[in-house]
Amino acid sequence: MHGGRIIRSILSRGRDRAYVQELYAQHGLMMLRKAMSILPDEHDALDALNNACLSLLDKAETLRALPEKSLKRYLVITAEHAAIDILKKKNRENQYVFRAGDPLLEEIPSGEETADEVIIRAAEKEVLAGAIRRLPERDRWVLSMRYDEGLTHAEIARRIGVKPGSVGGILRRIHERLRNMLEKEEIFDDRRR
Repeated sequence: MHGGRIIRSILSRGRDRAYVQELYAQHGLMMLRKAMSILPDEHDALDALNNACLSLLDKAETLRALPEKSLKRYLVITAEHAAIDILKKKNRENQYVFRAGDPLLEEIPSGEETADEVIIRAAEKEVLAGAIRRLPERDRWVLSMRYDEGLTHAEIARRIGVKPGSVGGILRRIHERLRNMLEKEEIFDDRRR
């Protein structure tokens, strides 16, 4: 009894591996470009691409059911998340090392904002990115379509299959969810409420 399940699992895993290899052959360059837009080092971008492909292996059955446009979007988002994870790891490793020409230090407008304020703002952005990653996949896609791609409510509505008037409400609910998550993490202080 158990032997049959094990064999089916092994065969299924082999089909999934072949499917992900096929996805890599067709869309790997697109995914690599996305990773390279986040990671300046080509080796890091390739690591991100490998990590993305490994995570796709676990989702092969779901990916097979997606329409082509949604599949491409999913692959790009997966590559993006893998690249962000590597970037976060590198940033944690170099968290307190500042060098001349550091982009974080360059963000400091003369006389307007202290280095501490810039560091706090960067930390707040990181917490926001973490909260967005914890949202359901559909919410992340809606946010990405709106803010990364700059799509209109009507364009988003067509992609997710709702009426255009519903998109505003969906975005408000997502923003409210994010606000609640951030308040729990005490990212908003009294000055901003």
